[in-house]
Amino acid sequence: MNRFTCQYAIVRYMPFIETEEFANIGIVLLAPQANYFGFKLLDRRYARITKFFDDIDAKMFKAVTANLKHELTRVADIIKQHEKDGRMHGNNFANSIFAEVVRTRESIARVGETRVVLTENPEAKLDELFQFYVERNFDTKEYRETVLERDVKELLFRAQIVDKFSARKVGGGDYEVAFPFVQTHLNKAYKVIKPLNLGQSDPSKIIEHGGRWDFRIRELKRRNTIPEKVLFAVEGPGAEGPRKKAYHDVVDMLNRLGVVVTLYQNKDEIIEFARRD
Repeated sequence: MNRFTCQYAIVRYMPFIETEEFANIGIVLLAPQANYFGFKLLDRRYARITKFFDDIDAKMFKAVTANLKHELTRVADIIKQHEKDGRMHGNNFANSIFAEVVRTRESIARVGETRVVLTENPEAKLDELFQFYVERNFDTKEYRETVLERDVKELLFRAQIVDKFSARKVGGGDYEVAFPFVQTHLNKAYKVIKPLNLGQSDPSKIIEHGGRWDFRIRELKRRNTIPEKVLFAVEGPGAEGPRKKAYHDVVDMLNRLGVVVTLYQNKDEIIEFARRD
């Protein structure tokens, strides 16, 4: 499948030019080779914007985004018409239009610097960029666990044992579970390490996320495909309260499965487990 070079820029809401404070409210993206121009603007869940700029009411924000949407829709229509006429592909028309879109203006809604990304699907990439830069979907348990996994990999690298582990699925037949760090012996999973984020914002989410891993380990045990050694390196909430209680409930749940559970901060214990035969 072809990969297309896309230009994109972040749309920023900057009501007070003097302070240069801004909030990301949208993405514009152009992929000339794919004959694609698209944009996505924040049109819901904008309370964080109006709370941050508490001198600006919601009506003003909605008016600004409505005007911008109208202008970007007009640009999209112009580019689409040139595409129909066969004039977009292979010339600089769309690029020149996009350059005008991202040109610096003294306005409340302004577009940031142009960036470049490769993708097979420009429309899907637009949505992905919007989710990241505007919806901030990186602030999730999945993203936090990616960070934890990266840190554990760096820890194993410094200990010169990272080559003993690889990401792979454990199990077989009709049930498999993906682990980020798996050590094999005779082509069979022997030892696994799983960083686990249990610091979600709600106690129910902590229990639900931990419960999923409780189920997965139980299924592997029931099918006799569980590795001999399993370690969960867990990170939980800092302050005492309902979230901390939920965290301890999950840790107790995992301990009852007979796996090793340690704090993510216990680097020495993680290294010792990784090295141990």
